[in-house]
Amino acid sequence: MNNPPRPPQKNYQQSKAPGGPARPSVQAGKLHDCFKLGVTAQSELMDLAQAFAKDLVYGRTPVKHHQLRLLLDNAIRLKQSHKEGLERDIAPATLGRLASIRPRIAYMAARERGLHALQIELDLVLKDKELFKTGSDIDRFYEFIAAVVAYHRYEEANRN
Repeated sequence: MNNPPRPPQKNYQQSKAPGGPARPSVQAGKLHDCFKLGVTAQSELMDLAQAFAKDLVYGRTPVKHHQLRLLLDNAIRLKQSHKEGLERDIAPATLGRLASIRPRIAYMAARERGLHALQIELDLVLKDKELFKTGSDIDRFYEFIAAVVAYHRYEEANRN
C-alpha cells in the first residue's frame, strides 16, 4: 500500500523571517551594559527586547508565548514586592525575590532550549547586585521583560 507523500517539513532556513537572525542577534553582555547605563539607555533596552523576541520566535527552537508568560509573572511579582516607590532603596525581601528569579530562569531554559541565550544574558544582569539599588532598577527590569513578551507576541502573530 502506498502512503501519500508527506509535505516537506519546514526547517529553520525556511521558517525564518526576511532579514531574521540565523543565530542570536544580540551581542553577549549587551543587556548588562544597558542596565549599567540606567535610564539613559531605555530606548536601547527596548531595541534589545525586540531583538531577543525575534530570536525567540525565529530561532532554531522557537519558544511559545505561554513559556515567556512564566517569566513575566516572576517579573510582576518582583515589581509588586517593591512597593516603597521608585527612588527608595530595595527592601531585603525584594532582593531575595530577585535572587530567586535566577534559578527559575535556569530551569525554564533547561526545559526549553530556545530560552538559553536570554537566560545567559539575564543571569549576567541578575548576578550584578550593583544594578539593583532602587525601585526604578526593578521597574526597568520589569519593563524589559514585559517588552520581550509583547514583541514576542507581535512577532509570533505576524510570523506567517
